[in-house]
Amino acid sequence: MRKVWAIIRLTLAELIRTRVAVAFVLLLIGMMTLIVTTAKGDGTLMGKVQMFISYSVGVIYSLLALLVILLSCRVIDEDIKTMRIDSLVSKPIARWQLLLGRWAGIIILATGLLVASMSAVYIITQLYVRSTPVKSMDRFKVENYVLVARKSFVPPPIPDIDKKVEQIYQKLKKQGRLPPPSQMAPSKVRQMIKDGLLRQPRTVGPRQMRTWKISGLKPIRNNKGNVLVTLRFKYEPSKTTTPDPKHHLHSNTVLGYWIIGKRTSKNSFYWPPGGPQEKPYRTLQQIDVPLNVIEPDGTLTFSFVNIDPRNVAVNFPLKDGLEVLARVGGFAPNFIRLALIAFAGIVFLATLSIACGTFLSFPIASLVSFSVFFIGIAANFLTEAIEMLETSKSVLDKVERVITYISIKFIPSLDLGQYTSKLIDGRIIDWQTTLTHIGWLIGVNSLILTVFAIIVFERRELGKVTV
Repeated sequence: MRKVWAIIRLTLAELIRTRVAVAFVLLLIGMMTLIVTTAKGDGTLMGKVQMFISYSVGVIYSLLALLVILLSCRVIDEDIKTMRIDSLVSKPIARWQLLLGRWAGIIILATGLLVASMSAVYIITQLYVRSTPVKSMDRFKVENYVLVARKSFVPPPIPDIDKKVEQIYQKLKKQGRLPPPSQMAPSKVRQMIKDGLLRQPRTVGPRQMRTWKISGLKPIRNNKGNVLVTLRFKYEPSKTTTPDPKHHLHSNTVLGYWIIGKRTSKNSFYWPPGGPQEKPYRTLQQIDVPLNVIEPDGTLTFSFVNIDPRNVAVNFPLKDGLEVLARVGGFAPNFIRLALIAFAGIVFLATLSIACGTFLSFPIASLVSFSVFFIGIAANFLTEAIEMLETSKSVLDKVERVITYISIKFIPSLDLGQYTSKLIDGRIIDWQTTLTHIGWLIGVNSLILTVFAIIVFERRELGKVTV
C-alpha cells in the first residue's frame, strides 16, 4: 500500500505543478459568477433558484467529466512518451500498483473539486432563500416546493392490463381490423391499445365527475412535523376551446372544480375556494392538501367535476397529469445523493480513460472516452430515436438503429440531468436509486474496466511506440 500511496502523491504533485486544478477552479468560479448574475428563471425566486441549481450542477459535472477524461487519458501516455515509465517500473512496484496509484490520484483531485464546487452551490442556494423575508410567499414556495424531498403517489394502475390488451388485440385480429404489419408493427398496435386503456380512467367527459383514490399516505398523515401534501395536476382537452361570451369563458381553458376528500367527510373542501373557475390546460397546477383530509387508513380521495359548457372532455396524462406529492425528507440529504451519483459518473469516466490509455495514444483514448461520455448523457434521446426508426425499412436506418441499440445497451447512462430535474422539483432521489446507480457504474462497469486495464497493461511492451 505504501507503493501505491507513493504513486498517488506523485500524481497529485504533478497535477498541482501543471496547475490543472487551479485552472479548473478559476474556470468554475467564472462560470458560477456568470450563472449567479444571469439566472432569472421565470422572474420568481423559485424559478431563479431552480435555474441556478440546474445550470450550476450541469456545468460542474460537465467540466469535471472533461477534466477527468483529459487527465486520465494523458497520464499513462505521458509516462511512456517521456520515458518516465522506465524509472517507475524498474523499481519494485507492480504495474497494477502504478495504474491504481495514477487512478486514485486523479480521483482524489476530482473528489476534492466536486465537494468544493457542490458545497458552493448549496451555500449560494441557502443565501438566495435567506435573503428573502421569512413570511413572503416566494420563500414559502421555495422551501416547500424546491428545497424538500417529496415522494410521488399516483392512482393505482389498471390490474391485468397486459392481459386485457392481448384480448382486445386478438379480437381485432379476428375481425380483420388490424393494420398490415408493413404499415404498423404489432408492438405499436398493442401499445396504442394499452395507451387507450390507460387513458380511460383518467378522462372526465363533459358534465361528468371522476373520483380517484390514493393509498399509502398513513405515515404522512401521522407525521407531526412540517409536512406539506400537494395535489399536482395537468389536463389535456379533447378539443381546443374557444371563447364563450355567454358564460364569460376564455380560449384554451376548461371550467371545473375539485372536491378534495370524501364528499361525506366534514374535512373535505372544494377547490378553487371561490367556486368553479376556468383554468388553463397543458399547465401544471397544484393544490395544497391539509393532512386532516387524509383518512386514518392513509387514503386520500379527490374528484374532478367537469362543468365546461363547451362540450369538452379532459384527460390527465400518464406522465405528469395527476399525482400527489408529500414531503418525506429534506433538501440537504437529497443534494448529497445527487452529488454521489455525479461522483459515480466521474469514477467511471476516470476508469474508462485510464483503461483506454493503457493501449491507445492520448488523442485516440480521449476520442473514445469523450464518445462514451456523450453517448452516456444522450441515452434518453437515443432511446427515442430508436422508437422513431422502428418501422423504417431503409438499410441505413436499420444500421443506425442497431448501432444505437448496442450503444445504449453496453454504455451506461451518465445523464445527471434526470436526477437534477428531480432535485429542483423537490422530488426525492431515494437511496435505492442512488445505490443502484453507484453499484452499476462503480461496482460493475468500473470493475470490469479495471480488470481489463490491468491485463492489457501487464502484457503491453512499453519499449515500443504505439499509436
